[in-house]
Amino acid sequence: MKKIIILFFLFPVLLSTFLLTEGSTKINTNYSNSDKTDKETLEFWERTLKYGTTGQKESVVNYIKYHEIKKGENLILRFIPREKDEKIKKLMISTLIASDNKKVLPFLFEIVKSAGDENDDMKIFAISSLGEMKCKDVNQYIIKNIDKENELLVKASIRTLGETGDISILEELLKRVQEEKRVNVRTELILALANIRSEKAENCLIGIFTNQEEKSIDRGYAATGLGYIKNKRSLALLTKYYYREEGNLKIRIIDSLGNIGFKEGIELLIESVKDDDKDIRIFGIRALGKLKAKEALDILKYKEEYDPEHKVRLEAKKALEKITGK
Repeated sequence: MKKIIILFFLFPVLLSTFLLTEGSTKINTNYSNSDKTDKETLEFWERTLKYGTTGQKESVVNYIKYHEIKKGENLILRFIPREKDEKIKKLMISTLIASDNKKVLPFLFEIVKSAGDENDDMKIFAISSLGEMKCKDVNQYIIKNIDKENELLVKASIRTLGETGDISILEELLKRVQEEKRVNVRTELILALANIRSEKAENCLIGIFTNQEEKSIDRGYAATGLGYIKNKRSLALLTKYYYREEGNLKIRIIDSLGNIGFKEGIELLIESVKDDDKDIRIFGIRALGKLKAKEALDILKYKEEYDPEHKVRLEAKKALEKITGK
C-alpha cells in the first residue's frame, strides 16, 4: 500500500522526467492538471528552463501549452526576457498567445518598438502575434515598418494593421494604397482596407475594382476585399461585373460572392457551375458548399456524376457533403 501511495505522489515528477528526455516526445493531450501541478514539478520545470537543452525546454513549454497549465504559463513569463534561443522564445510567446494570456503583450510591444535591437525575423513574429491578438496599442509603431526594405516585414505589418481593424490608421492606409508601387505590398494594403470595413475603405476598393486601367491582380484583390465587407452594395457590383470579366478576375468575383454569403448571390453561383472553364466551375461549387446552398443540390448531384473533369466531380462531392452533412 505504501508503495502505491509513494508512486502516486511521484507520478508528476516521473512524467515530467519522461517528457524532458531528448528525442521524440509523446504528449498525452487527455491529461490536464492546470490547478494541481505540485511544487516539486514546477521547480523541476524551472530548473530545466534555466539549465536544459533546447529539446528539453521545448518539451516543457509544449507540455504547458497543450495542457493549458496556468502555473506553467506564469513560469514561462519569468523566462521570456532571459531566453536567448530565438526558437524557444517564440514557442514561449506563442504558448501564452494560444491561451490569450495578455501578460505577454509587454514583451511583444518591446520587440516592435525596438529600433534595431531585434532582428527582422523576431519583429515579424511579434507583429504577426499582435495581429492574432487584435491588439491596436502599438499600431503607431507598426505602421512605420511600411517603408522598410524587407518586404516580409512590410507585409506582416500591413496584415496586422488590417487584422486589428484600427480605424485611426485608415487615412494613412488610403494614402499608401494610392502611392505604393510594389505589387505584393499593394495587394496587402488592399486587403487591410477590406478588414477595416469602413465606407471610405469600401469606396477605395470599388474604385480599384471598377478601374480597367488598374492591374488585374489589384482588381482581383479588391474584389476579394469587397467580399470581406459583406454588404448588398458590394453584392450588386460584383454581380454586375461577373458578366463582364473572365479568367482569374471572374474567379475572384465568384469567391467573393461565396464570402458575402447573401442568398441573392446563389443563383449566380449556380450559373457559374455551368461555365466551360473548369476553374470557374470549381470555385462556384466551393462557394455553394461554403454557403450550404440547398438550392444547388440538384446541379451539384449532376456535376458529381457527369461533369467531364475529375476535379470538378470531386469538388461537387465535397460540396454535397457540406450541404447535406453526409
